[in-house]
Amino acid sequence: MTLIPALLQADAAATTEAAEESRSLIEFIASGGEIGYVIIFLSMIAVGLVVAQFIRLRRNHLAPPEHVDALNRLLSAGDAAGAVRYAEEPSNDSFLTRIVGQGLSRCLRSQFGLLELRSAFEEAGQHEVG
Repeated sequence: MTLIPALLQADAAATTEAAEESRSLIEFIASGGEIGYVIIFLSMIAVGLVVAQFIRLRRNHLAPPEHVDALNRLLSAGDAAGAVRYAEEPSNDSFLTRIVGQGLSRCLRSQFGLLELRSAFEEAGQHEVG
């Protein structure tokens, strides 16, 4: 029966040591010195940039619903040349219209026509992302 009190004493000692060794976040940052403060500052800037990019890259900004509807209407009617004209208008400038305009104009110039539609859109998308 002396084993249980010994285990309880060992557990109490381990808990006391863990409490003495645990430090708050502020203490960890302060122990890093100037480098710790620089890392925290740069981390805050990085979080701010991530939030700004999420705001900038909203779906409505990349593919506005009115552009999607207009291009869908033109392409459903089979008017690829009209879709290219719509996409090339400066007032309709967006990520979607630039890709659709470049891809469709390449397909219309090509001897293979719409058979290379996928590769034309992929190439236009890579160009725009770059």
